[in-house]
Amino acid sequence: MRTPFSENTKRLKTDLYPISLILAGSQVIRNNVQKSSWELGPLESRLLSWSQMTGEGCVRTSEVAAALRMPLSRTYELLGRMAQSGIVIQLARGLYLLPEKLPPGGRWQPPIELALWFYLQAKGARWQETGLMAFNRYGLSEQAANVATVYNDKVSGRRRFGKLEAVFIKVDGSRLGDFADEEIASGIPQRRRIGTLARVVLDAVYDYSRFGSLPNAYRWIAARREDARFCGELVRCANQYGNVASRRRIGWLLERIGVAERIWTPLRKSLKKSSAFIPVDPSRPARGATNSVWGVVENYDSKQESAHE
Repeated sequence: MRTPFSENTKRLKTDLYPISLILAGSQVIRNNVQKSSWELGPLESRLLSWSQMTGEGCVRTSEVAAALRMPLSRTYELLGRMAQSGIVIQLARGLYLLPEKLPPGGRWQPPIELALWFYLQAKGARWQETGLMAFNRYGLSEQAANVATVYNDKVSGRRRFGKLEAVFIKVDGSRLGDFADEEIASGIPQRRRIGTLARVVLDAVYDYSRFGSLPNAYRWIAARREDARFCGELVRCANQYGNVASRRRIGWLLERIGVAERIWTPLRKSLKKSSAFIPVDPSRPARGATNSVWGVVENYDSKQESAHE
């Protein structure tokens, strides 16, 4: 049985204050908490003690009120105060993420992936990460990623979880798919849900105006032109989740860089003849030869770009 936090107010008056938690099996864990101005009152202690004993990591205000036998109004005040102090994270109105143990220094910041999992599960959403954090995950970009970008079918807008931020892009459910579930931390069931490599490269072409990812995405594809499996997955993803413009651009590029015809033929078959031409690289002037097979203006020199890799 875990020893609960003392219900007396804990004040940090020394530079290092040892806190011992006796766990099952008489295991003792000691954490050094640096001096801080925050204090843990009796109600905060009761809540964290209850969370530790029950294993409840994500709670609703009504659950806390029932567990602590407190009026809802006082529970809202308690959780609001703890969120403002950085002891817990407010995911949404009436929904909070609690730390497994007393946070060092009094402020706690969970991984953004953990906050996303609980927040979107509570919304009943389907989702997957994309954008710059996903590009970094696959080694496509070294640009610092401070904001998580999430395709989902329930919410849109920007939201903060503690010090971290996420942008939610609401899409039709048919545009969700081809993702992997990855471990966030050892021993917990929650998972990071992120698009596969082929899927996030498609997203970089499809959503280039949002991510500023063209022509970089073309270089990522060209660097993998010998990888038949990747190219095949990219074609399949483009046909399933892409739009006409992204299928035209990817098909043109795959043919141009010498990928086997059998791989990109499904893209060509999915397209109808059109008299309207789009630039291969929308960030450059639409000047160059026109390609009637793919319906593009060839304003991007893939061979020259490949030579600079």
